[in-house]
Amino acid sequence: MVKKKTYLALLPLTLCFSSVSVLAATTADLEKRLEQQEKQIKRLENRLKGTRAAVKENRSRISDAADRLKINGFFSGGAAQMDSPTMELSLYGIEDNYTTDSVSKMGVQFTFEVSDSIDATAQLVSKGVNDYNVEAEWAYLSWEATSDLTVRIGRQRIPYYLLSEYLDVGYAYPWVRPPIELYNIPLSSTDGLGLLYDFSLGDWNFSVQGYAGQSSGFTDQLEADFILNQAWGTSLFAEHGAWTFRVGYNRSHLDVGDVPIGGKGYLLAAATDGYNDFSQSLENGTTGNAALDPLAGLFTGLGRQVPTVNNMTDDTNVKTEYQSAAFMYDDGNLLVMGEIANLRIEDLSAPAGDGGYLTVGYRFGKWMPHVTFAKYYTDKESDDNVRSQLEGSLGLQQGVFDAVYAQTLIGTGNPAVAQATAQGTVDSVVAGLASQGLVLQEFQEAWTTLIQQQQSYTLGIVYDVSPRVKAKLEATHYEDFGKSEIESTSYTGNPAAPTNATPTIAREIYGTGRFSADPVGSGKKHTAIYSFSIDAVF
Repeated sequence: MVKKKTYLALLPLTLCFSSVSVLAATTADLEKRLEQQEKQIKRLENRLKGTRAAVKENRSRISDAADRLKINGFFSGGAAQMDSPTMELSLYGIEDNYTTDSVSKMGVQFTFEVSDSIDATAQLVSKGVNDYNVEAEWAYLSWEATSDLTVRIGRQRIPYYLLSEYLDVGYAYPWVRPPIELYNIPLSSTDGLGLLYDFSLGDWNFSVQGYAGQSSGFTDQLEADFILNQAWGTSLFAEHGAWTFRVGYNRSHLDVGDVPIGGKGYLLAAATDGYNDFSQSLENGTTGNAALDPLAGLFTGLGRQVPTVNNMTDDTNVKTEYQSAAFMYDDGNLLVMGEIANLRIEDLSAPAGDGGYLTVGYRFGKWMPHVTFAKYYTDKESDDNVRSQLEGSLGLQQGVFDAVYAQTLIGTGNPAVAQATAQGTVDSVVAGLASQGLVLQEFQEAWTTLIQQQQSYTLGIVYDVSPRVKAKLEATHYEDFGKSEIESTSYTGNPAAPTNATPTIAREIYGTGRFSADPVGSGKKHTAIYSFSIDAVF
C-alpha cells in the first residue's frame, strides 16, 4: 500500500514534467508559424505598396495625358434648296428639292503634346454631301523648331484662301457656305511638308506659310479623279489692328485619271478620240470610204490641213497656277472682306479663270446682317482653247464639204450637184460618227459647258444664339450665265467664195456657270439658293 501511494504521489509530478516538454514543442511551432505569417504579411504589404505606386503612377500618367490632349470640334446642320428643276450645284448636291446633306457636317480635332516642342494633330470630318464618310482632313506632326518657326509633316490644309484653315468650320464665317465663285477648287488638303514662320515689324504681325506635297481630288466637270503632283505654294498674312491682308501663290502638275464610261467627260474623251482617228484615217486615205480616201490631197490643194482636236483626258503633267489676294477689316462691329483669285491650266480644256467676292456686314448686338457680291468667269485663254475644239470638229466637216464640192464640181461642172453631193457626204460622215456614239451636237454642247461665267448677290443674317452657336439664314441670286453660239453643219454656195459658204443655221446654248444642267443647255437665265444653318464650335 505504501508503494502504491508513493506511485500515486509521483504521478502528478511525472505529468508535470511531461507537460513541460509538450508545451515547449508547441510554443516553438507557434513561433515558427507566427514568423511565417509575419513574412507573408510583409510580402502582402510590399505588393500593396507596389499596387499603390502603380495606381499612383497610372493616375499621374492619365492626368498628364489629359493635360497634353486637347479636343475641339465643330458642327453645322441645316437645309438648302434651289429654285430651278433642271439645275444642280453638284459640289454641294443642291437641287430643287430641299436637302440637309448639303449643309450637315461635323468635325473633331485632336492635338496631343508629344513633347515640349512636338505636337500631333488630327482632324476627322464627316459631311452629308459625302454620305457622312469620315475623312482625315488633317493628320500631321508639328515641330516647333524655334519660337517663330514651325515645321509640319503629313496631311494639312492647302493655303488657297483667306479662310483655308477654317474651311469646314461654318461658325468662322458669315455665310452658310463660302461664295462658290471663288471657293470652288475640289480639294482642300495636301500630303507633304509645311513651314510656318511668324515675325513682327513694329505694329505689324506677319505670318509666312509654305508647303510642298501631293494632293488628289475629284472633278465634277469630268466625273473623274485627278492628282496634283509636284505641288508647292506659299502665302503671306499681314495683320495690323483690325486689318488683315493676304497674298498667295500655288503651282502644281495635274494628272487626270480615267473618265468613267457614261460620265460627263466620257463624251468629250470619246468624241475627241473619234474625230482624231477619223482625221488621221482621212489624211492617210484609210477611211474605208472610196469617196473620202482621195480627199486628203484636195484639203492641201484648198489651202487646208486635216484638223484635229486636242485630247483633254490623256494629258498628264499639265501645269497649273493659282494666284490669290484677300483683305479683311473687322473692328468688332463692321466687317468688310474680299478675295480675288486666278486659276490657269495649261494645254488642258478645263474651266479656268478669275473669281472673287466682296462682303459687308454690321453687328447690332447679337444680329449681323450682311450682303455679298461675287463673280466668276473663265478667262480668254481657257475659252479660246475650248472654242478651238469646237472649230476643229466643225472645220473637219467644212473641209470634207469643201473637198467633195471641189472634186464633184471638177467632174460635173454643176454647182447644184456638187452642193448636194458634198452635203450628203458630210451627213454620212456625221451619221458614221453617231453610229459610234459620237454625236456632234452633244459633243459641241458638252464642250460649251466649259465656257463659264456667273455672278451672284447674297443677302443674309447671322444671330448669335450663344457664344459658341450661331444661326444663319440667307438667299443667293445667281445670274449672267452667258451663252455660246454653235454653227450647224448645213452648207450652201461655192467654197471658193467664202461669203457664200456660211452655215445656214446657228444654235445658241445658254451657260449654267458653276452649275450643271440636265439636259445640257436646259438651265435658266438665273436661279437662286435659299439656305439655313446652325453652326457651333466646342
